[in-house]
Amino acid sequence: NIASEFSMLQAGFGKVEIANKIRVLPARELREDMILIVAVGEKIACDGLVIEGRSQVDNSLISGESMPKEVDKNSLVYGGSINLSAPLKIKITKTIQNGVLSQIINLIGNIENKKNIYVRIADKFSKYYTPIIHILALITFAIWYFYVKSNWEIALMNATAVLIITCPCALALAIPIAQTIAISNFLKRGIVMKNGEVLEKINNIEYVVFDKTGSITIGKPILKNIYEIKDGNLCELNSEDKKFYLKISASMAKFSKHPISQSICNSFDGEL
Repeated sequence: NIASEFSMLQAGFGKVEIANKIRVLPARELREDMILIVAVGEKIACDGLVIEGRSQVDNSLISGESMPKEVDKNSLVYGGSINLSAPLKIKITKTIQNGVLSQIINLIGNIENKKNIYVRIADKFSKYYTPIIHILALITFAIWYFYVKSNWEIALMNATAVLIITCPCALALAIPIAQTIAISNFLKRGIVMKNGEVLEKINNIEYVVFDKTGSITIGKPILKNIYEIKDGNLCELNSEDKKFYLKISASMAKFSKHPISQSICNSFDGEL
């Protein structure tokens, strides 16, 4: 189930401040107006409003933007996002069941349950297909047993072959499975569909319009080169200097969850 897999991205627990004490509660027990305490590197359990702290939040799961968003007092944050640089105190405005991520999960669930035109045709045809195939198998058995005069084992084997070759189960299962796999592959690439009928229209698409540049990137920054400023000019470093400075940068960034820090670490293939 794609929606169930996607729901794994939600935070399972949240730390809340109650009567000046910190308690850890399951995300499903968190309620509006509770004060959520989110440490660096933790997922934000519910949608809310920052009431204390200044940090950067990874919203890529919600917005698709690879670069973190700066948040401070009165900024809105969303469940499933990751706090990157400093602790935050957040007032919950929506429970996990009503948050933006839950709406996305529900949308995915509706896509899976909604049958497109091809699935409906297959379901309708399978009502007649299955009994017809069984009748053909019975006729095959009768021909081999009564007309050809073969023994019953051979007649049964040929009748079974008819069922295997025609495989009525495949008709009812193949199209829904193909739809689920297609939607799952789109999700892995960061594309969420609003309904299964989109799959029917993809083949006829002539133009694609993107509303932001982040939509056509790979979703994470990649270190391409290292430069230095020399005499007011930007100059590319030689390979030895690149390796030296990259090792130092990666050593400093390896414990950070910031996307740029992670890109620096991923670019260094030696030992730190």
